[in-house]
Amino acid sequence: MSSVNVKRTSSILFILRIIKMLVSLVTVSLTAKYFGVSVEKDAWLLVIALISSITLLVWGPINETFRAKFIFLKEHDGENIALRSASSLLCGIIIITILLITVLAVCAPLIANFSAHDLGKSGIEWFLSIFLFLLPSLLIDELNNISTSILNAYNVFYIPEIVGSITSAIYIVVLLWLAPIIGIYSIVVGQYIATITLLVVLFVYLRRQHIFHIRWFLKPSFQLVKPFVYYALPFFFPYAIGQINYFTERWLATLLGVGNLSILDYSRRFTVILQTVVGSVLTTLMVPLLAKSHMSGKTSDFNMIVKQNVTVIYGIMLLAIPFLFGAAYPICDFLYHRGDITVRDIQNITQICQFYALAFLGVIIYIIFGNILLASEKGKIYAFWGVIAQIVVIATNFGFVSYLGLVIFPFSLGLVHLIIGGIMWSKGKSWSTELLKTIIRNNILIILLSYGVHLLSKHIYPIAAIPNILLCVATILSGAVLLSPLIGINSWSLLKRTLQKVKSRG
Repeated sequence: MSSVNVKRTSSILFILRIIKMLVSLVTVSLTAKYFGVSVEKDAWLLVIALISSITLLVWGPINETFRAKFIFLKEHDGENIALRSASSLLCGIIIITILLITVLAVCAPLIANFSAHDLGKSGIEWFLSIFLFLLPSLLIDELNNISTSILNAYNVFYIPEIVGSITSAIYIVVLLWLAPIIGIYSIVVGQYIATITLLVVLFVYLRRQHIFHIRWFLKPSFQLVKPFVYYALPFFFPYAIGQINYFTERWLATLLGVGNLSILDYSRRFTVILQTVVGSVLTTLMVPLLAKSHMSGKTSDFNMIVKQNVTVIYGIMLLAIPFLFGAAYPICDFLYHRGDITVRDIQNITQICQFYALAFLGVIIYIIFGNILLASEKGKIYAFWGVIAQIVVIATNFGFVSYLGLVIFPFSLGLVHLIIGGIMWSKGKSWSTELLKTIIRNNILIILLSYGVHLLSKHIYPIAAIPNILLCVATILSGAVLLSPLIGINSWSLLKRTLQKVKSRG
């Protein structure tokens, strides 16, 4: 296997993912324009949640562990055995997924009546229709996932990301063209065109790289599949709980009435992007470096790496959270106030968006200490408390959704992960006391800046969306420069070094 420049690869992947996520925001804005807060949009979101949950429930652990196990087989048993095993796994995935699709198609009316009951008769009809149309995507999505994993195992990282970005752009074109003609089904058509295009490109690339031979598919072996299944077994229960949580949250939102699921989806988009960015920093930088220093027994290096990465993360948070909280209304107004979405809908979306922004302060504590445990060979503790967090979130949502409405979802997410994050901190070493104090201080600074920007946006500058956003950005940048030394970043020094590099290149 050829060597990989980790920093260069992770940086390029990070940029490609940011581009893809920005394209997805355009898609969300268009869906708001054409479908707004409606019963068909709720039905579509519920179907997508169910299908993605089923895909990850059945194949998520295999997808997550495939690359590591494939490399292990390749190094110990040879490339030929590893590829034959992967071919047998692919055959098994195709057969099982087709059987699963058949069973789900037969049970579709029952599933629709249960899942979309509170959307009314029309909601059930929309759900059933979209569900049947999207069932084949179970197979297409999983073939894309496993094909991407195989290419990743050969250090081919950019092709899936680049093609994914291009197909997302194609999806937007299809939406613009067909939404006025066939309504919500334009999303279904766009999704199929995008995913099938990606699948064709991935398969062509696999063939050109001579990674697979057709004869291996004709003689699959269960014995060759077992290593992948056994390796992934410990992850099935955490995945199951996670997907149950994901779907029940969206199902519970439908109990609150038509349109609430759409509002929840619009509100969550921003923190999902933020979590992807922060997760990318942790998985590509902090965890590998921490694991290496832990194995070498160098406690001082371990502490230094933690401190540096926490500084980077909170540098991102110092800009992102005040923006998502303080500028929430103009952002939501700019992206979503189109079509049939009313001012009241925008206000509801804004409120939930702000709650999710604050909730992320609890989530980030959970992520930081969880990854520290993971890098310290305490992954079982991380997995155990991760499952507990999901179960408590599910129970809290069920218990209080009728009292608090949509607010319960960000509230339970933030509070439960904050508590579990604190428990995971207690499972660490004594050195983490100083780290915990630093994180608490950073969170307080971010809350203060966020609230200040919110007051500015709401009371001082009640103007059009874009000028309001620009004024919020200027305020956040000014506040971040003033507060950054308190979280360990010397903004002036960083700015000077950047300018010097620009001048030297010029």
